[in-house]
Amino acid sequence: MSYTHRTTVYLVHDDPVVAQAILDFLSYLGYSVVPVASIQELLDALAVRRQKADLVVAKLAPAGQVGAYALRKVHQQYPQVAFVLITDGLSSLPAAEAVSCGVYAYLRQPIQFSELELLLARLGESNTLARLCGEELRFGHVSRFPVPPASDPPSVATPD
Repeated sequence: MSYTHRTTVYLVHDDPVVAQAILDFLSYLGYSVVPVASIQELLDALAVRRQKADLVVAKLAPAGQVGAYALRKVHQQYPQVAFVLITDGLSSLPAAEAVSCGVYAYLRQPIQFSELELLLARLGESNTLARLCGEELRFGHVSRFPVPPASDPPSVATPD
């Protein structure tokens, strides 16, 4: 797995049984997992306790704890944090809004742990690539590639 085992994953889920299963699985994989009851508790932990977050795994709820407003709020304050959202299949954000809020991927309930492990591996590979390129990772891809300075196109020698 490419993502480091020092990775801190915050878990926001309203079902204690599912939350415990995800926590146990992520811990088994070597991640440092911090369960929080809400996005507000996540913000408090990040601000007050100065704890870092690399990833947030959260259940998306249309009228509940994790909606577009909450995601936007976290992303504005902590743009480096990626989100993996758990959805019931009915709840989702439009793609452009999801990307602008830091959503890396969706997982459908019931969660398949093999899918979660694969997403984490892909996210880790993207982060490794970004570090090797010396660039920031934004939502599963390198956000900036070195761009050569603008210049005239090279001239092509033509036969006389």
